Amino acid sequence: MWDNFIGQQIRRCNRNFLIANIVFVGAIIGYASGFNYKSEGYGSLSLSIPLSLLAVWNFVRWNKRTKDFSCHPICKRLSQFGGTNDVVQQIETAVQLNSLCNTGGAIICGPWLFEKTAFGLKCLHIPDLVWLYKKITKHSFNFIPTGTSFAALIYDRHGNSLELQAGQKQIDALVSMICQQAPWIVAGYSNDLEKLWKSQRASFVAAVDERRKEFSKTAARTAGAGR
Repeated sequence: MWDNFIGQQIRRCNRNFLIANIVFVGAIIGYASGFNYKSEGYGSLSLSIPLSLLAVWNFVRWNKRTKDFSCHPICKRLSQFGGTNDVVQQIETAVQLNSLCNTGGAIICGPWLFEKTAFGLKCLHIPDLVWLYKKITKHSFNFIPTGTSFAALIYDRHGNSLELQAGQKQIDALVSMICQQAPWIVAGYSNDLEKLWKSQRASFVAAVDERRKEFSKTAARTAGAGR
């Protein structure tokens, strides 16, 4: 069940979580051992005890996630796309049939888009995407231009969002790849679109669904005419 791409990611996150908590425990021990209780009293216990309890709780969570991968936050996120086992299998099939494409800080594999983080894996299903735009930010220091950064902001019908930062060519390539797979997506930014997304998300998604139906009808007519 877990000898696959998602299983690898869960093991990676569990390992990083364990390492981070070990470092955290080491910092607590270092803080406690360096405190002079005779001259400064025991006030530090009010800080070290809660931190120690947090470290214990982190170990409990790590142990649970290690023994049962299905309770990992990655699986909880995948469950919004359907049954976890089915979604994991769909992703693995996509991994087996497609090469992993790394662009713009994201991994695209068939209809799936991923972004690795230290303790997790952000996942979006490209057919569920509804809005995408490129953000260009100009930077300056004391009114002197210091450069420009580029990012792709991506939103899906479930309310998930992702911001990926990379070079301009990578961001352009990422936007192009997504639009090729989901040509019905709203591509571009305006204040009206942002207001609609924030205040009337259901209407926004419904409008994209209508666009998708129109694209499907057009594709069907084109295919029929080519026969």
